[in-house]
Amino acid sequence: MAYKIPINERFGAKVLSFSKLYETISDIKSKLSEDQLTLFEGSCFESRFSIREFNLITGLRCHSLPDISLYLKEMENSGEPRVGLQYKYFNGSYHISCQELQRTFMQYQDPKDVFKLTLVYFAESVILGRDVKLLIDVDLLNLIDYLDMFNKFPWGTLSYKKIIQSLTNCLVGRSDKFKTKQNDYEWYNPLGFPWTFQLWWSSTKAPKSKIVNDILEADEYIFTLVTIFEMVNTHSESE
Repeated sequence: MAYKIPINERFGAKVLSFSKLYETISDIKSKLSEDQLTLFEGSCFESRFSIREFNLITGLRCHSLPDISLYLKEMENSGEPRVGLQYKYFNGSYHISCQELQRTFMQYQDPKDVFKLTLVYFAESVILGRDVKLLIDVDLLNLIDYLDMFNKFPWGTLSYKKIIQSLTNCLVGRSDKFKTKQNDYEWYNPLGFPWTFQLWWSSTKAPKSKIVNDILEADEYIFTLVTIFEMVNTHSESE
């Protein structure tokens, strides 16, 4: 396949856009009354972080969640062959931490098993974003024995539920904890795959500021609700 621009003719470039999101929203907010803004927010242009937006950003399957335990029993009863990674590498334990999963993944070399462990490791550590000290879902580990169904599993739905639940509960008790510690910031570690929320926020809600640019241009970035609160405060102060 030929390049649109030959390699020896390449040049530096920056992508711009005629879509003036921040300027337009600023104009609208300054022009409309509170009642009119409410009507606008309820229109077809309403910006919200629903499972639909999550699906558009990630491309992950987002249909209804099946009962994995029942499905596994059906597959076992059908005589479908399985490897049994739970018993092969974890002695049949139902108490497997994310840290232990990572250690096992890095330790063993069997190509077929490593590939399956890769998928489980990625799902637990990235898509579901569990703390390394938390236990993995053993049903998901066993689901990898049926690779086709593992790939068809609605990971998007499960990850989205984790994010929403985490964002809903992460502020509980934080105010008292902040006062006790007397720190400048109180940090949060949302579960799930919060980068989707970060990208959605920065593209639809966040004010155009150095904070947003730092997030978008960083090689590695950590998502925290503190960032969002800084964005909101910066926007409020500028008004």
